[in-house]
Amino acid sequence: MMMMDILNDTLEFLLQSTLDISSNHIVITVVLSFITLILIWTSVKTVQSSVKDPQETDMTEEPVESDACPYPNCVRCHQRTEILNEALQRLKKFKEENEQKPTLLPEVEIQLSKKKYKYLNRLQKPIVFYLPSLRYKDLDEKIEKICKNFFMPLKDIVEEYENLKKHSNCSFKENTVDSGSWKIYHLIDQGRETNNAKLCSKTMKYVKKNHHGTKFMQGTKFTNVAFSCLSPGTVIPQHYGPTNFRIRCQLPLKTEIEGTQWIQCGLEKKFYYSSIPIYMDDSFLHSATNIGKDDRVVLLFDIWHPDLSKINREFLQQIFSCDE
Repeated sequence: MMMMDILNDTLEFLLQSTLDISSNHIVITVVLSFITLILIWTSVKTVQSSVKDPQETDMTEEPVESDACPYPNCVRCHQRTEILNEALQRLKKFKEENEQKPTLLPEVEIQLSKKKYKYLNRLQKPIVFYLPSLRYKDLDEKIEKICKNFFMPLKDIVEEYENLKKHSNCSFKENTVDSGSWKIYHLIDQGRETNNAKLCSKTMKYVKKNHHGTKFMQGTKFTNVAFSCLSPGTVIPQHYGPTNFRIRCQLPLKTEIEGTQWIQCGLEKKFYYSSIPIYMDDSFLHSATNIGKDDRVVLLFDIWHPDLSKINREFLQQIFSCDE
């Protein structure tokens, strides 16, 4: 409304000014008036865009489950209603049995009862459960600090991965992509160890270690450990993870030359380099691409959001437990 008032006042002033000018100058005056209006409009739009963070939003939306996932028991894609109802029942039981109340309890109770979420960032829309109090700004700096000395012996992990693929008891899931293939060899699938884990004992040991403050997420429906393999020419479509209280870690095992394999999370694009881990909040819109000539293989696993205290981690683990 303010912008329209400015334009109307300016136009009125310029038109009045032309009344005292001879007819030979009317055309020039009108042209100059039009140019002035354009300049004013451009200036206002520039100021507006410089003040507002393009990622911030106050939109309230209902999370959209995926219709491309072929697995009906997938927590991220097809189980939101069931998981929230079950968590709400666990929460009621927790309140009855525990006098000490975690600081997150009131927020969790409110969020479990919501069908729609008010997201604070247009690129962050977790599919299943959302905690607005967990910050997303400057998150990379804190993750890098607690994970800077994180180490996994790549040789052992690569060896177990190669042996796993050849084993007769090996199992994997193949997710839907438009071209190429995306295979997931789960060691832990939605909180529960698979038969693959028995064939990768060293990898499991390394993942579960607590390295310099990183907290491996165990026993929740959002917990996964897996080898993720993208064949050449594969692009994983953009999607959101299930929750923002976990951080997804990826350790590249097999990568190619720089620039052929990467992951885009939010506005940030990260390239894969062998043995250099990537950490991200996968509740942000993200996708992965392999335009190289060889497979892109990463070991993925999950840790808790660094802002969660021990008591709040234990609380969330109980509420979203993978146990029946």
